[in-house]
Amino acid sequence: MADRTTNRANTARDAGLWAAIQVADQAAIKYEGEWGIGRLERIVPPELAAKFAIARHQLDEAIMAVDIELAGQKAMAMARGWEALDRAARAAGHRPEDNAYVWFHGSPDGRKRYAFAKSVHDIPEIAKRHPDHIVISFDEIVSLFERPDAMATIAEIKRQFPGAYLQNKNPTNTLLNDAIPFD
Repeated sequence: MADRTTNRANTARDAGLWAAIQVADQAAIKYEGEWGIGRLERIVPPELAAKFAIARHQLDEAIMAVDIELAGQKAMAMARGWEALDRAARAAGHRPEDNAYVWFHGSPDGRKRYAFAKSVHDIPEIAKRHPDHIVISFDEIVSLFERPDAMATIAEIKRQFPGAYLQNKNPTNTLLNDAIPFD
């Protein structure tokens, strides 16, 4: 009986932390999707950027301490922080990117930042505005899918299995040259 009680407590604790994290993550996804990853923090006054960094650190500490109530409070503070960064940037005359022309994404480990441009012609301007992002156009992505190598294999897998997606669970694996039967 004690094991079930402990498991339920762990499940509730995990669910509470997950809910708190989602509040902060949804705000981050929204504002980084509009402005670029890390851009808002660079274009607002340093005092506001510092307060935001402290709030982020406090949320991380609450999560590590498995303090659900504090994590919830800090996640809400982060959401308000994102809004404050957005307001300050707009008040200073900055504008977010037009999502019809550029999308932002980070690598799973957070070390790389990507900006996906609608066209190769948009790359130079986007690269100027986001020097810490790797800028890739959808034209380039399509050309990779047209190559008769790994990208063509991926394209065929996606054609054969609509809705399938790629996930690199073991980055040390290399692509094998084995034929994949599509019978």
